[in-house]
Amino acid sequence: MNVIILAAGYGTRLQNDIINDKTGKYSNLLDVPKPLLPIKNDQPLLSLWMEIINEVDIINKVYIVINRKYEDQFRLWAKDHPNIILVVENSCSNEDRSGAVKCIQLALDSMEELTDVNVLAGDTLFMKDFSLSKAICLFKNISGNKDISLISYYNCSDNDVSKRGILEVDDSGHVLQFLEKPKPSVTTSRKAVI
Repeated sequence: MNVIILAAGYGTRLQNDIINDKTGKYSNLLDVPKPLLPIKNDQPLLSLWMEIINEVDIINKVYIVINRKYEDQFRLWAKDHPNIILVVENSCSNEDRSGAVKCIQLALDSMEELTDVNVLAGDTLFMKDFSLSKAICLFKNISGNKDISLISYYNCSDNDVSKRGILEVDDSGHVLQFLEKPKPSVTTSRKAVI
């Protein structure tokens, strides 16, 4: 199994919040990509993800999709993580980014062989009791040996639709499409992809 970590976002809302913060308390975080924000004992969120990933024996390679703007910061971080492969999505701003689905395809295209893949959002802060091993076991139990995808989502509010990737499914739960931060009027779905 390979892991793809999506880390090519720009954290536009967070960056705006930092800029608008009058205290200056968080100014050191300006232009730091969300996956590299210090979380626990000043460890970046991405390092915490790597700790969880390294506990799973069946994971072969980890592909992290990053953008061109923050490439240098990710390469500096990656020096301490030789078992990862950085895949650069060629955007330099939020306006010309590819979106999650195209970033997944970029990572898949860079793999030597296709195998089971686990896609993680690099800016997701997981719960203390989260177990990637348990999530993988759940997937294996559900899928058997069939080629399927297991996608986690939660129901979000109307106000959050334009801030999230939204999943549209049919009555049987089959994915119809992924929408990248759509306006609430574009879809009736409120299934925000985790």
